Amino acid sequence: MGCLDRIGLPKSFMRSGDVPPLAIASSDEDASLSPHLFDQMANAVIHAELLYDDDGVPDDFIYIYVNPAFSRLTGLSSVEGRRLSETIPDVRTAGAPSLVLYDRVLRTGISESYENFVPSLDSWFSVQVFRVDDCHFLALFSEVTARKNTEKALERSQALLKEAQSIARIACWQLDMGSKEFAFTEGMRELFELSEDEIVDRHTCENRIHPDDRSHVDAAFETAVRTDLRLETRYRVLARDGSTRHFQVAGRIDRGDDGGLRLIGTTQDVTESVVQELALRESERRLTATIEASPVPLVLNDGRGRTLYLNAAFTRNFGYELSDIPTIHHWWTLAYPDPDYRQKVQQSWSAYLAEAQASGARIEPREIEIRAKDGSLRTVIAAATLVEAGPDGVHLTKLYDITDRKHLEERLRKQSAYLQNVIDGSPNALIMFDADGRLISLNRQFYDVHQIEPETRFTPEATTFDDIVHYFHARGDFPELSDEMIAAGYAGYRERRKRTNFEHKTIRGRVLEIDGIPLESGGTLLSYRDVTDRARLLDDARAAALHDPLTLLPNRRALEAHFNIMMAGRPASSALAALLMIDLDRFKALNDSFGHVYGDLLLAEVADRLKRCVRSSDLVARLGGDEFVVLLGGLADCHADARQAAERIAEDIRDALFAPYYLRPAGKEDGGARERIYACSASIGGWILPNDIRDLTSAIQVADKALYQSKSQGRNAVTIR
Repeated sequence: MGCLDRIGLPKSFMRSGDVPPLAIASSDEDASLSPHLFDQMANAVIHAELLYDDDGVPDDFIYIYVNPAFSRLTGLSSVEGRRLSETIPDVRTAGAPSLVLYDRVLRTGISESYENFVPSLDSWFSVQVFRVDDCHFLALFSEVTARKNTEKALERSQALLKEAQSIARIACWQLDMGSKEFAFTEGMRELFELSEDEIVDRHTCENRIHPDDRSHVDAAFETAVRTDLRLETRYRVLARDGSTRHFQVAGRIDRGDDGGLRLIGTTQDVTESVVQELALRESERRLTATIEASPVPLVLNDGRGRTLYLNAAFTRNFGYELSDIPTIHHWWTLAYPDPDYRQKVQQSWSAYLAEAQASGARIEPREIEIRAKDGSLRTVIAAATLVEAGPDGVHLTKLYDITDRKHLEERLRKQSAYLQNVIDGSPNALIMFDADGRLISLNRQFYDVHQIEPETRFTPEATTFDDIVHYFHARGDFPELSDEMIAAGYAGYRERRKRTNFEHKTIRGRVLEIDGIPLESGGTLLSYRDVTDRARLLDDARAAALHDPLTLLPNRRALEAHFNIMMAGRPASSALAALLMIDLDRFKALNDSFGHVYGDLLLAEVADRLKRCVRSSDLVARLGGDEFVVLLGGLADCHADARQAAERIAEDIRDALFAPYYLRPAGKEDGGARERIYACSASIGGWILPNDIRDLTSAIQVADKALYQSKSQGRNAVTIR
């Protein structure tokens, strides 16, 4: 069977005679095909012989026959007997794969189709190829340039829409309320993080909605269907990573001629807007109100300056409609009425756009000011994405309105300046850190109270708490603590979030009262007050509370504290201690004969002599009047040795106190009193303390009995029990 038979052409088209035939190879007959049918066809037809190079690779072909439509479509004539490479060279070069296809048809006998663009003809062709015999093929051409241009325009439109939806994080959908059929754009998979294998339907999307939001979403849909009102709602979606996304849905009811209802709408991811609202409210909650986010305004322009598209958000934010700004030149005039500023924006934007077109990169965000249709001045962040390159390339511009944020920043700047004035006017040294430990502010008093060198300055934002700790530590403050210990202590304080007050003595001898005040924002305010004078007075008061004002010896209160410390937890094997009670003999006679001035001088001298008789680890105290106590520690392990040691010290004391006293009052208040020499002895009673005794009063009572025994022996005696 011949090739024309295989393509469905009747044999009446075949003839014999001396007209150049379309040779058709047949297994049972030779025939020629009349070209009259092809001459009438609107499609171009060629009959050609395929040529091969020395390696058997299809290289060219010779036209045997072409119909008139071929000349009309291609503009070529008189091509019979000529090679393809002579008539359309660029097809042979650019269309080399087509020669391979012709060869494949000849080898397999199976017809094939393809589409090809011929640059020299600036046209697209659809080609069907049929085998005639082993060397010849028949090709039918039809021009499809218009269809290909339409397809390209459609692809561009779909790409622009997809890009715009991806940038705006928005997807479109349609829900048939009768059949519940759910149609959507590809953006729904991206928004709801669904894989290609997952089925996207109404239930799949509903299951991703936060459980707490499902009831109000259902109510919003039901209200829109029942009332024909516009659907507007916002809800949360649980992302696969466990985070929460915020979606906004807008839609409307469409009633068809058949009475059916369709809900048509969009779903947009507005998480960034919501997160920005929350972050701004957290960081500036004392200064700002909640900033409501709106969908991002979008505008689409081509390389000729035409405005192709404005979304509704653009009109809502700036008031302009497409009829107001059909070209970018209209936009320049309206949005930038000041000629100088307009020229500056035009030049920079044109340069950015040219660079993006050349490199294929996106236009980085720029902050600019535009004039809205109502005359208001809006500050926006403008960014653009090159959607299609080339001279007529299309770019999508996003305009983020930050006017409210700029106003808030100005308010924050003013309030920060006011806060700094308050800090500078404080009598205390103040320093403030944020929640991350960065320095916010400090005043001059901070430098003064810490005696910081004039060349050293701490810069807000650039300096951290650790930096300041390192500075103080490097110059010798806090020698007992490392940088890490101080930083760990501050971190613990910040976690507890409780007010802290303590005192610190600097290496320069100053005493600072430090008040740590946690701030609601998570930061910390540290207040420093120089209390050196107060601390000195308190130290003096504490010393006075524990010492006898006449002799400056520890009093009974101090004695008791020392006794408790020495005897607490004392093991039985420790060296024994002793308590000596000392009473001056005939002291009353001195006071009665010469007055209390001489008595006081005697007591002060006794105190000095007692301290010289004992070791530095021992304690001498005055109980009152002419009674003194000596507490001796670490005498010996056995009672006899300890008693012997105590007696030796007691005898030294008795001898020292027995020496004459030269008493001379100082100052004019004594009425010109003269120096007097006075002899005075002392009676001493002592007790070797058991290691298990814990009560000072009991110890004094036992020693006092020993003292009484010494006095009963005639005074100036020592008795140790």
